[in-house]
Amino acid sequence: MSKFELLVREMRHAYDQRDWYAPLKPALEGLSAQQASWRPEGDGVNTIWETANHLLYYKRQLLHYLKGEEMSNCAQTNNETFKVDSPFDEEAWRQTVSQIEEVQQELLNIVGTKNDEDFDTLLADGDPMGNYISSLIRHDSFHTGQIVQLRKLQGSWPSNR
Repeated sequence: MSKFELLVREMRHAYDQRDWYAPLKPALEGLSAQQASWRPEGDGVNTIWETANHLLYYKRQLLHYLKGEEMSNCAQTNNETFKVDSPFDEEAWRQTVSQIEEVQQELLNIVGTKNDEDFDTLLADGDPMGNYISSLIRHDSFHTGQIVQLRKLQGSWPSNR
């Protein structure tokens, strides 16, 4: 198995193929905008939707790096990547989930075409491509765990999976 075949495998586990932990796609499925906008008490907790926007931002950033494109609408700070413009708007929530799916599939298509020689190629931010992709997989998995925990707290996560 090549390095990029392994990365594609791990990307699928983090997104839509169950492994040791719940993947992102099922963690977002079946949620209403209201559930995605729910926040437990405390200022330091992001909503599911805010976290989904954060994940989408960094997936888009990687996609632009891989395509050699400049990213428009760059966030000035990490906190800005969590912003939700229209909480409780069902159509906007569905669009967010759909955009995550589209970007994820495009990433899988591009990463699946890479050769091991590309692994150490530097991206626009100076990180080697393989390291950046690997880091993004861990980032997605970490935040998916937060999403699952929020769903458990609100009672929207199935008790039997």
